[in-house]
Amino acid sequence: MSRQLCSSFLFLLLGCAAPPAQPLDPDLLSTSLEERSLAVAGAGESFFHAASSRYHPDVLSAQHRLAEARAASTAARAAGPLRFGLEHAAAPGGQAGETELNLSFDLLGVLGLGRFPAAALLAQAVEARAAADLELAAFAARHAVDRALAGLAAAAGERSALLAFQAEAEADRPRIDLLRERGWLAEARASEALAALLRLEHALAEADAREATGRAALAALSGLPPEAAALDGVDVTWLERVTQRVLPETPALEQLLARHPALRRHVTDYAVAEAEVRKAAATAWPEIRIGPRAVFQPDAALFGGLLDVEAIDPRARSGLLAAATARRAAARSRLEQAVLEIQGSIERGLALAAGARAAGLRVAAERARHEAARWRAARALFVTDAAALAEWSMALAGAIEAQASLAAASEALARVRVDLDEALGAEGGEP
Repeated sequence: MSRQLCSSFLFLLLGCAAPPAQPLDPDLLSTSLEERSLAVAGAGESFFHAASSRYHPDVLSAQHRLAEARAASTAARAAGPLRFGLEHAAAPGGQAGETELNLSFDLLGVLGLGRFPAAALLAQAVEARAAADLELAAFAARHAVDRALAGLAAAAGERSALLAFQAEAEADRPRIDLLRERGWLAEARASEALAALLRLEHALAEADAREATGRAALAALSGLPPEAAALDGVDVTWLERVTQRVLPETPALEQLLARHPALRRHVTDYAVAEAEVRKAAATAWPEIRIGPRAVFQPDAALFGGLLDVEAIDPRARSGLLAAATARRAAARSRLEQAVLEIQGSIERGLALAAGARAAGLRVAAERARHEAARWRAARALFVTDAAALAEWSMALAGAIEAQASLAAASEALARVRVDLDEALGAEGGEP
C-alpha cells in the first residue's frame, strides 16, 4: 500500500518542475543596451519611433502583460482542470488502512456549457485588452518621442544660429579691442559690446543645456543609451517638416473609434466588462464533476464512479451579476468620456495650430529674419565707422533674443501639431 501512496504522490509532482533561474549579469546587461541602436532599422525620426516601439519602458511592460494574458487565455481555453483526490484512513492497532483515489473532470465544461466557456471568453477579452494596451503604449511612446524631438530640434536650431553669430562677433572682436586700446572708443560703448558678447556666451550655454536635456529625454523615451550616435542627427529640419504640414479635417466619430488606440483600448475594456457579466450569469449553471474512483482495502480493491455537483447560492449569484453589470456601465461611461475629451483636444489643437501658435511662429520667424539682417548691416557699418559699435551691440542682442523667440515659437507649434496628431489617432510623424 505504501508503494501505491508513493506512486500517487510522484504522479502529482510530475508537473511541478520550474524553469531554470536567470541571474542578472552586469556585463551582459551592458552589452544588451549597447546593441539596441544596432537592432533598430530606419533613419531620422522613424528610427526613434521604431526604437520607442521596441524599447520604451511602457511598451516593454505592456509586452510582458500581453504575454501573461496570452498564456492565461491559452490555459482558460484548455479543458477544465482535472481534479485528483487521495484519501488514506489508518486502521486502529497498526493494521493496514484504506486508501481512496479518484479523478474527476467538469462534464459541462467538456460539452462547452456552464462556467468554463464563460471563463474562457473572459480570458480572451482580457488578452484582447492587453493587446490594445500594447498598441496604446507604443502609440503614446511615439508621440512622446515627437515631443522630445521638438525640444531637441528647437535647441539644436537655436544653438546653430547662435554659433554663427558667435563666429561673426568673434571676427569683429580684434577691431573692438584695438579701438579700445588706442582710446578711440568710449568706455561705455566698449562695455556695451563686451556685455553683448557675454550675453551671447550665456545664451549659448543655455542652448547647450537644453540640447543636453533634450538628448537625454529622447534617449530615455527611445530606450537607447544617452551616447547613441542617432541622437547626433536631430536638427531644425524636423521642426520645419512638422510645422509646415497641412492641417487635417475633423474626423467623424466612426473614424475616431476605428483609428484611435486609446478609444480601441476603451472598447476592449468594455468587452472585458461584458465578458464579466456573462461569467457572472454563468454561475447559474452547476459544476458537475464525474470520473473514476478506486478504494484500496487490505484485502480488496473496489472500483466505481464519482459524481460531484456544486451549485452557487442564488443570492450570491445575484450579487455577482449586479456588480458585473455596474462595472459594464462604468466602462461605457469611461468610453463616452474619452470620446468627448479627444474631440475637445482635436478642436483645441486645430484652433491653436491654425491660430495663435501659427501666428506666433510667423511673427517670430519674421522678427528673426529682420534682426539677422540688422546684425549683418551693423557689422558692415562697423567696418568703416567705429561709432557704429553701439548699433553693433544692440543688433547682436536683438538677434540673440529673436533666435530664442523663434526656437520657443517653433517648439510650441510643433508640440501643438504632435498633440493634434495624438488626438486624431495618427501615428507619430504621420503627415
